[in-house]
Amino acid sequence: MGLLSKKPDQPEEPASPGLVAWQPNPRDRCDKRWCVAQAYVRTLHGPRHLPLLWCAHHFVELETDLFMGGSRVDDHRDKLRAAEAAFANKKEKP
Repeated sequence: MGLLSKKPDQPEEPASPGLVAWQPNPRDRCDKRWCVAQAYVRTLHGPRHLPLLWCAHHFVELETDLFMGGSRVDDHRDKLRAAEAAFANKKEKP
């Protein structure tokens, strides 16, 4: 999914002026209490676009509520899936 996208069945909306594109970095951590996993999803909330970062697990857990609440989502879980696939391919080769 691209920058600030909505549900998969809805057309993507253009980014609001002044919003900066986010790319996950290894220092980004999930904002869910006690979670130390790397964040791959950013959600923006309310008129001030307050950001929260989510690991893949916690985003899946809360995804429906976030979409129903009108949050904008910047989803980079594809990078996690690509890394997992590369690791699996490397592990299979002797």
